[in-house]
Amino acid sequence: MHAAESLLAESYVNTVVIVDNASTDGCTQALVATPRTTILGMASNIGFGRGNNEGISFALRAGADFVLLLNQDAVVPGRPGHSNSAALKGTHTSRRAARRKQGI
Repeated sequence: MHAAESLLAESYVNTVVIVDNASTDGCTQALVATPRTTILGMASNIGFGRGNNEGISFALRAGADFVLLLNQDAVVPGRPGHSNSAALKGTHTSRRAARRKQGI
């Protein structure tokens, strides 16, 4: 949950997609009504890799320009009064550029 909260604090982040891999501790329930958050609930634990693939596919179908993968225990560090937006902007590759590289 801290990973989602730290991302939502960034002005550059439009939407956070959370893949709930059939958790049983209710950890995602606190985020259900959070604006700019989409929760993809899996019927069973499909594993970390497949969970990432589900989230990436959803985000790209929704028109995301880039995707950042974070494990649930990761936090995007911020400084009071500052945003990590510049760092995020400098590290992404747009979907169009990635497709050009792949010849799509």
